This record gives sequence, structure tokens and C-alpha cells, in this order.
Amino acid sequence: MAKINETVINFQVYENATEYYGMAEVGLPEISNITNEVKGAGISGTFESVVLGHLEAMTLTLNFRTLVRDAVALHEPRDHQIDLRVAQQDKNTVTGQTKVVALKHVFVCKPKKLNPGKVAPATPADASGEYAVT
Repeated sequence: MAKINETVINFQVYENATEYYGMAEVGLPEISNITNEVKGAGISGTFESVVLGHLEAMTLTLNFRTLVRDAVALHEPRDHQIDLRVAQQDKNTVTGQTKVVALKHVFVCKPKKLNPGKVAPATPADASGEYAVT
């Protein structure tokens, strides 16, 4: 079966799997491995060695259309469990069928920064929060 992941249909954000938060957009954390520079006798120059099982610090970004109570509540200095429940559209190129597939991202994170955004007539505030992912 050949499958094409076409698009994200929509998603919902929850804290502790029960409290619904409505976000306009989520920036998922980049996953980077820790590396060490290797140099020494018998090596012509240097190279990076990936340290197995070790990751760089990760940051989750939640973008809110307006400064809502949820954004302020997520800034409480404690661990928050954030669930992203995604409906993703996939196509089977053999049968021609399009299916909706469930995808779930779960993060345990602590607030780093809250940007309340801006205030202007007839425009979204573009508030956002950054969270350290553990």
C-alpha cells in the first residue's frame, strides 16, 4: 500500500487530557540530538559524533488569536501536560481511498515566556507562549 499524508484537517488542544484549550496554531518542538566534536591523532580534521539517546532542549510554542484565560493559566510555573489531538487526512494511492487518521502528541512542559501580543481594532492579538518540553 502506498500512502500519502495529505494534510492536517484540524486539531484540538487539551491540558491534562480534560481541559479544552482553543489555539489558532502550535509550533512543535524541533528534535535535535546532542553532538560532540571529535578530533585527535589519526583524524584529518574534525567531525561531529551524535550522542545516542541524548537530546537538545526542546521548546513548544502555542499561538493564541487573543490573550485568553488559557494562555495566562498555562503560564503558571508548574509542569503542564499538553495533548494535541490531530485529525490527519491520508490517501491510499492503490485503492484511491481517503481516510482520516488520528494522531496524538503529548508534551510535559513548563512555561518559559508569555507574549500578550498587541491591541488594535479589528485585528487578532497574536498572543503566544513558549514552553520548555521535558
